[in-house]
Amino acid sequence: MNLRKSSVAILAHLVFAVTQIVSGAEAPAVFVSPRTGEKLLLLPPPQIPTRKLAAPDRNATKTSDSSESNGIVSTPAEVSDRTHERRGSAIRVWRTAEQDGTVEVRTVSQEKHAPNAEKKAVVQKADSAPADDGMIYVIDPYATCTDFWVAPRFSARKSFGDGVGYDNGYTYIEGFLPFRQVPGSSLWFANSRVVNYDHGEFWEFQVGGGRRVLLPNLGVVTGMNGFYDGRNSDIDFYHQLGFGWEVLGAIWEWRGNVYIPVGPQRFLASDTGFFNPQFVGTNISLDRLRIFESSMNGVDTELGRTLVNRDWLNLRGYVGFYHYSNDQVRTANGIRGRLEAWVNERMSFNLAVQNDGVFDTTVTGGLALHFGGLRRGARNAAPLQAKLGNRVVRDPNVVLQRTQEFRRELAIDPTTGNPIEVRHVSSNAAAGGDGSVEHPFQTLSQLQNGSSPGQILFVHANSNFNGQAITLQDNQRFLGEGLTYTFVSRQGTFRLPRATTGTNRPVIQNSTADAITLANNNEVANFSILNSGNDGIQGVGINNFNIHDNLISGSARRGIRLISTTGTGFIQNNTIQNNMRSGIRIRNQSGTSLNVTIANNTVTGNSSVAGAGISIIGNGNSQITAALSNNNASSNVNHGLRIAANDSAQVNATMSANMFDNNGVHGANIDTNNNANLTMTFSNNTFNGNGTDGANLRSRDTSTLVSTFSNNTFNGNGAEGIDAVSRDGSEMTLGVRGNTFVNDLFFANSRNSSNLCLQLLNNNSNLAGTAYQLQQNGASVFQFEPAVGNIGTISTTGTITNVPAGTCIFP
Repeated sequence: MNLRKSSVAILAHLVFAVTQIVSGAEAPAVFVSPRTGEKLLLLPPPQIPTRKLAAPDRNATKTSDSSESNGIVSTPAEVSDRTHERRGSAIRVWRTAEQDGTVEVRTVSQEKHAPNAEKKAVVQKADSAPADDGMIYVIDPYATCTDFWVAPRFSARKSFGDGVGYDNGYTYIEGFLPFRQVPGSSLWFANSRVVNYDHGEFWEFQVGGGRRVLLPNLGVVTGMNGFYDGRNSDIDFYHQLGFGWEVLGAIWEWRGNVYIPVGPQRFLASDTGFFNPQFVGTNISLDRLRIFESSMNGVDTELGRTLVNRDWLNLRGYVGFYHYSNDQVRTANGIRGRLEAWVNERMSFNLAVQNDGVFDTTVTGGLALHFGGLRRGARNAAPLQAKLGNRVVRDPNVVLQRTQEFRRELAIDPTTGNPIEVRHVSSNAAAGGDGSVEHPFQTLSQLQNGSSPGQILFVHANSNFNGQAITLQDNQRFLGEGLTYTFVSRQGTFRLPRATTGTNRPVIQNSTADAITLANNNEVANFSILNSGNDGIQGVGINNFNIHDNLISGSARRGIRLISTTGTGFIQNNTIQNNMRSGIRIRNQSGTSLNVTIANNTVTGNSSVAGAGISIIGNGNSQITAALSNNNASSNVNHGLRIAANDSAQVNATMSANMFDNNGVHGANIDTNNNANLTMTFSNNTFNGNGTDGANLRSRDTSTLVSTFSNNTFNGNGAEGIDAVSRDGSEMTLGVRGNTFVNDLFFANSRNSSNLCLQLLNNNSNLAGTAYQLQQNGASVFQFEPAVGNIGTISTTGTITNVPAGTCIFP
């Protein structure tokens, strides 16, 4: 047969085989000998290339010592001879017309597994065929008398190592279930797997099936298959369809697969959110890193062959190519080498090495246990037919790739929807700056004129502004570099970056008037404000403020002065010292309402003879709610703390864990006048070594003062620990509970038609004589609840009215 005819014949048979698989055509029939019970596969001759040999002498008689002549054995019957030759095998076929309607067939096999073995079968001839119809019956050169019924097979496989699109290996349980077959010739099958990727707790599944057909004239088994794959990653569930083809020879194998994801293919795996704020020009940039997980379309193919075939080992090797892609991820083009070894019919090992530009070099290997399928004898006797029951080789994985998406954008003001703007100033900058981080303004006046409401004014470290001052605009933050700040953007809340590596806070000194003048909603932080000509920080008629972490020293008047402020205010973590008047002075006029927190400040050495370290005054129907905690208001020339409510003002104040020590007059001076109302609580404070009283309380002129002192310490003050006096028609309610008096007297007095109600409980005094002195004068009323748990002597003067516990009303 010439090459052209041979090629055309092979191509024709391959097309025919694929058509059979797709159309579901039946495979060639298997006939069973009525004499021996052996099975024999017959194909119709038009598709089989044949060569006719010279016929033997029809009258020759076979003897016991007869031999082949020209490869033909003589028989005493009428014979029509044909020879079918393919792939090195020769099958000689004789038909003999006999009265019983049978055909005797003799074959001589030249297969490697059974050289020169002679097999016989008597095949029932079709009833409609004449005894000598000239039909050429061809026996598959690989057929044997073994039963090739493929039984269901179940496998359990454990794979180790990282693969393409997965990490840490996987485990699966597989079922191969033939459901329609012509033994040794063709079959339909279902194939399913349950898979667990060892990095997670999720089980995935694959289900599919296919058809395989033996093409004996080509010496191959061809097949096609289709699958649905599901994979549950840590992020989401992925869906995939797969299609595959197979061309399986006794020695060589070629296969390929196509993988098509369906449904959503991309999910967000993780999101850092925005981070790494940086100054850029006059704005702030933010970075964001998101990681996406995507399933990939793919195709793979491999070619391999048997390397070793022994009773105890069948080793096959494969080389292949794979391609996985998705429009939103990098394409993986890789090569793969694979070994598969069967050490017996129940156990196999596998090893694969692959490399591509996305997943790099990965190595996987594993062990599989198999139950069912073809018997080992059948596989060894006829390796081609055994391919009908092979496992489907395809990627068990929905290939996933994780990609990073890095983005940088400007921080957006959540109120305006515009980028947050920052204006920079540095006394060390070159002249002509534009306020950007790269080219800061040089002076505070340039900063004031070059800024707008709502901006951050960022003053670089190591700056020194001598003889300069600034007036802020609404909603501006005036910040000295070196402190940790946060800012709020539409993207979230972040730490404000630094502009320099300087270590010294900015200095504003020798201003001719107020160093810093506030507007509404200002923040002022981390400045050294020295020797200003008037007040260090001043605000009149403003709404909301936040003053923190500053040093204010040497001002000609007050350190901080706030007049008629409203809203919410914070004064925290400041050092306010050696100013000529009050350290902190808050005074509200009629109709204003303020809620202020004063905490963690050191207010010392301030020189006013009329003010105090901290002074809070409510006038003219104003309202003030003040919370003072952890302040050190000590060593001031006059009072450590002064609180006054005048002219119908309403003041509520709580003082906790403060130090009011060593002040020139009173540690705390409390005063109410003219129909005002003042409610206070003092707890866990110290009043030590003050020039006169630790706490001095006065209510006058029909005003109301309600005060409680709990767990405070009074030690070594110049006059009394607590000196409380009601007079001139006022009302005072005083609770004194659990305080310690060391060398200090407690004194309470009602005068001039006033009313005083006293609760005295669980206090401790070390005075040997009178420790608690109660005094009633004139037409006043002094009510006294039962004294319980006090250490020290109580003495009374005037008419002290004992009343039941609970008579004194406290908030």
